[in-house]
Amino acid sequence: VWRLPVDEYHEELVKAKQADITNSSGKPDGSSCQAAAFLKNFVEKGVQWAHIDIAGVADEGSSSTGYGAKLLLHYLYRGKL
Repeated sequence: VWRLPVDEYHEELVKAKQADITNSSGKPDGSSCQAAAFLKNFVEKGVQWAHIDIAGVADEGSSSTGYGAKLLLHYLYRGKL
């Protein structure tokens, strides 16, 4: 299984001054790892989960490709869940 890192650096980015967490660090280095660190806060310990980052996935000159949804459906149809 391939996993992106969600380490202390990414967890620090989602800490907020006026709240427990934030989905925007205000820094220009936002990433799928930072997004996963944010989402991790809403998943109970021991639950397997995935963050499928679909931002910016589009064909040139057209609309979104639905890559993330297609990937998830392909995974489900293969009987992995």
